[in-house]
Amino acid sequence: MSPPASTRARTATLSPVIDRIVGSTGVLEAINEMGPLARAARHADPEDAFVALSLLADRHDSDPLATYLAIYAMADVDSWRVDEALIGYLGHESPGMRRHAAWALSRRGASHEAVAPLQAVAGEGGFSRMMAELALENWADERNELPAKPRFAGPGMRIAQVLMQGRVDADLTGAGSGDGGGLVTLQVGLAEQLANSDAVADSYLVTRRIKGEGKFAEPRQAIGEHGTLVRLDFGPEGYLPTAELWAHRAELEREVRRFLISEGPFDAVHLRFADVGTFAAARAATDLGIPIYFTLAPDPHVVIAAAEKEGRLDRQSFAEADLESHYLFRAWMLEWMLENAERLALLPRRNQRQQFKDLLNIDIDEDGDRFRVIPEGIDYTLTSRSREAASAAAPPAEWVTDLVREVEALPEQRRGLPLMVTVGRLNRIKGMHRVVAGWQRDPTLRDGFNLVVIGGELRNPSPEEMAVMDAMAEETGGRPFADIGLILMGNQPHHAVSDVLAATIAGVGDTIGPHGIYICGSDKEEFGLAILEAMGAGLPVVAPIVGGPSTYVEDGFTGALVDTSNLSDLVEGMRWAASVRTSEVRREAARRIVRDHYSLGAMAEALVDMYGAEIPGTAV
Repeated sequence: MSPPASTRARTATLSPVIDRIVGSTGVLEAINEMGPLARAARHADPEDAFVALSLLADRHDSDPLATYLAIYAMADVDSWRVDEALIGYLGHESPGMRRHAAWALSRRGASHEAVAPLQAVAGEGGFSRMMAELALENWADERNELPAKPRFAGPGMRIAQVLMQGRVDADLTGAGSGDGGGLVTLQVGLAEQLANSDAVADSYLVTRRIKGEGKFAEPRQAIGEHGTLVRLDFGPEGYLPTAELWAHRAELEREVRRFLISEGPFDAVHLRFADVGTFAAARAATDLGIPIYFTLAPDPHVVIAAAEKEGRLDRQSFAEADLESHYLFRAWMLEWMLENAERLALLPRRNQRQQFKDLLNIDIDEDGDRFRVIPEGIDYTLTSRSREAASAAAPPAEWVTDLVREVEALPEQRRGLPLMVTVGRLNRIKGMHRVVAGWQRDPTLRDGFNLVVIGGELRNPSPEEMAVMDAMAEETGGRPFADIGLILMGNQPHHAVSDVLAATIAGVGDTIGPHGIYICGSDKEEFGLAILEAMGAGLPVVAPIVGGPSTYVEDGFTGALVDTSNLSDLVEGMRWAASVRTSEVRREAARRIVRDHYSLGAMAEALVDMYGAEIPGTAV
């Protein structure tokens, strides 16, 4: 007997999606078919869907991405043959196949036959452990069943932000080490600004307790007068890079859940980035009925698009790239947040509507109130204070004195030169090695500026930080950094960075020449807080054209927007900055833009308005 016409029609919708995946060569193009493929498979005849997806999964050697998409979609097919196939994939020689099979099983009913193979995958550690644990945990249903407290009935909202990247403290002494950076600076300052709002009763910033690292091991710390930093205790002793936290997702999720229950009730949990902190906190909060808010950026999509354009990523090489960067899982996370977040904050981007359509296949105009464009901000008061101190006749600030000492140790002919400065964590996507390369390869820049790199843990660097320093050494031909005018200052407290930027424009005696320049060599910046701080100091900036900087850097006036992946473009931007560095008109315009439009206070007000839109009487 032939299947009913309605079943044949539903099955027919699956073939075009598979044809689009097989017929295309693009990585991002195929990833955007993940949702449509799963939906078509769910509504198709189960046996037909299984056969079609099995054929797609057989393409692993030539097209691993197609295989992973097929495995993902299998999770929605109601057939015992799917369970049998997925269990078989758990023993595949490819770690990517094993991971994705475990993830698919986590979305299906319990299978006794899968338990032992899943335990073997969990034993591999890392991201594989997380994927396998999702299935085992879901099947065991061992979650804490304590109910969340009812939504806060008193005056003012109760808000929690979650940040698992970097070393986080209220004084921002570790902001630039490890995976930390501008995000740490932003969220600490924002926690304080939110707490100062009349519409907010309590503001928490939740991070990881780093046992064995002094104040970073303390369970709680005040942020200003009203904010609170809470450090959750999970994982081994010592600092862990974000990539290594996936293996501890279950512990992290339990601790977030315990925090939300014990310190609650909460009106909003704000999350950023498709990382393990967001994944764990979103699961815990939604399970407890707490609204989640998400800062949506097209990441990893924009990274994938750039890697494809540059020839660093294709369908054949996707398996290896996905093992390291978890592209498919993180792309799914963005889809999940789009469905489950109460509202979504967007960072300003040029051609934003079209970018989100092209990269994420979503129309942000369809539900305009749900998407709020909210610029990030900096503490302009701190910037002004540093600038005033640098202009005074008093001795330089403590951290500037350290910089002066470093410059005085350089060869005599390099003393008195102005500075070229770059600030950020030592991660390859931040492009510090490209800044070094551009500076070294142009004689005018090399002979006219000393280069100062601020960021990174130099005494005990992570493997990623060591890789960046090795790349810098390669660009300098292995010569001692000091001999050529390259100074690595490492991670510095936030106020120290502000003081150094102010000294870069004012100069210091006969040691540091005035009117320096600021360079950001990042692959892209979602917004670029360090760039804003450099503009607030009055420096001409060179910034990536990809991402947020194009919304506040006036190309050719306050800064140069360049393709930072192209060394020639980066050098051209450096030359431009050097040519306009003494312009007072440019300097004052840059400061005015930051002061008037990009303050932390304004950002906090916009977020409070977004959170309060769901609570009568609380919106600003």
